[in-house]
Amino acid sequence: MLFIAVAGAAVELALGWWRYLIVYVLGGLTGVLVHWAAYRTSADNGVLVGASACVAACVGFAGIRYARQRVPISAKIHVPVLAVAGTWIILQVLGTFVRLGDSSGGTGFAAHLGGLAFGLSMAFVFGASGNAELDAAYSRLSESTGPDAALFTAKAILERRPNDQVALAQAANASQTLGDRHQEVAFRLRQLQGDSEQALPRLIALGALGQVPALERMKLNCSSDLRIQVLKSVALEDCVERPDAMLELIALDPNGGWRESLARDFPLHPAADIARARGLF
Repeated sequence: MLFIAVAGAAVELALGWWRYLIVYVLGGLTGVLVHWAAYRTSADNGVLVGASACVAACVGFAGIRYARQRVPISAKIHVPVLAVAGTWIILQVLGTFVRLGDSSGGTGFAAHLGGLAFGLSMAFVFGASGNAELDAAYSRLSESTGPDAALFTAKAILERRPNDQVALAQAANASQTLGDRHQEVAFRLRQLQGDSEQALPRLIALGALGQVPALERMKLNCSSDLRIQVLKSVALEDCVERPDAMLELIALDPNGGWRESLARDFPLHPAADIARARGLF
């Protein structure tokens, strides 16, 4: 149960409580069935006690999900989780076929292997291997020392998670450093849906805000300073949202001449009627 105390929380964090319960309980039951099938005709089929098959299922899952994460085995030595799990698996296989000392045994190695097999299968059912690859990619992303490496890693993450904001920001920043305007704009436009505060200033600086449809620009949530710039881009564009942008700009940018523009260019528009009702002109 020491393994559960140390790694059980991490497995539950990866799965959620109900999936973790599936792995733990059904892994234990699978281990019992494998033990029964292995020893049902043998005189050496003593009582099976404990939750070691449940633990083995968690070992199998954790070995895949956290494969590349390193854990300490001494003050100065850290090894990948997969290496620890692999060593444990080898010991269980050896224990199943090699008996040292008391020939009657005292450990349910077959149950361990049954639970382990179930845990490994659930790792693939629940996509643990893909998440492990993403973890490794995030680690490489944070350790990237140059824009080329950061861009390559960010793209690898975005292939699996197209809307990942961390990867989009890194890809956009790397493209900016590399001077690739076209690619930066493409990433900033995707980033805009989740982090407009970071993406908008660069899109404005790049003169690319017009690539966002006017209606979508009107819906963006951002600070007042950025909001004014977004509204100006709409108010100066030949689009149906232009009067509404002017109406909002009258309050946000009172000295910008928007009151006069709305009254002159769209006197019969509902936005002008609203402005009159509010006493704006």
